[in-house]
Amino acid sequence: MTSEKIKDGTIAAADLTSTLKSRIEDAPCVYRDLNASGSVNANTAKEFTVSPPSVAGYACVGIVSVTVNNPRCYLSKFTTSGITVLNANSSAVSPTVYYRLLYVKS
Repeated sequence: MTSEKIKDGTIAAADLTSTLKSRIEDAPCVYRDLNASGSVNANTAKEFTVSPPSVAGYACVGIVSVTVNNPRCYLSKFTTSGITVLNANSSAVSPTVYYRLLYVKS
């Protein structure tokens, strides 16, 4: 965006929209936020499957963050194919696992 398009601290809506659209389309990477949920039996671990959705023009390189919404559960491990949650309690729980996938331009 050139400085002549900016007057008195304002930008024409069409110019701003065009600039934002081109920056989004040319982004070197994108993220997708996903989640999985299910029951985990007492004193056991469960693997939640990670199935990266396809994103046109981008390749998934892996998980960049993971959180579990249940304080009774522990994150045991995560790989590109699954997230393992451990329930170290005497009763079953139903956590939700939230994770972010990173994609790079292919």
